[in-house]
Amino acid sequence: TQQWCAPDRFGFYTELLIALQLADRRGPIDEIDASRFVTAAQQIALELDAEFEPPDVPDLLAQANDLDSRVARFDVRLSLRLRSSGAPFSVEAVGAAAQGAGFAAVAPERWLWRDPQGRPVLTVATEAPLSEIATLALDVPVAQVAAQPLELLFNTARDLASRLGAQIVDESGRPLPAAAAVAINEQLGQLYQHMHDAEIEPGSVRALRLFVVPA
Repeated sequence: TQQWCAPDRFGFYTELLIALQLADRRGPIDEIDASRFVTAAQQIALELDAEFEPPDVPDLLAQANDLDSRVARFDVRLSLRLRSSGAPFSVEAVGAAAQGAGFAAVAPERWLWRDPQGRPVLTVATEAPLSEIATLALDVPVAQVAAQPLELLFNTARDLASRLGAQIVDESGRPLPAAAAVAINEQLGQLYQHMHDAEIEPGSVRALRLFVVPA
């Protein structure tokens, strides 16, 4: 049936599939990774007295580099900056605002928001314990299109800005114009279409494997 499952002690099997992910957000595998994979697979085959045709390490590396180059263009984060209207933000103030908006702390100056299915979609971060700027970022390939990620980004930015008494500004520190969302939405739509054409649906299992790096 070509429906693979994890082996268990009650099963009897004629074929075993061993897989290696060739690339993720950190980049492609290297020669050491590829060689270790082949060696481990050979050892398993030997212990099971199974036939095994080892893949060629240079071929694995070529495939890994090709995959990395094809998906790198989808590795995009959209960011909005929140600028203090008065004194610099403290970590405690940003943390309280982030937690009030549904984020959880993952580092001393970084907070993460997951969607109802557990995807790590939004982050809030500051550059220092005292900072005039906090950055809200949307992990584009991780967010499902149906969840309206751009609307989520702007709504969350407005929520945080209200909690912190902050302004939403661009990279130059100027207040973000209302028309910016329209322009960003057009670009985002094009990116999502390119991902669809590459058979990497945003927020899908395949996208999560490629773009979510295990902690």
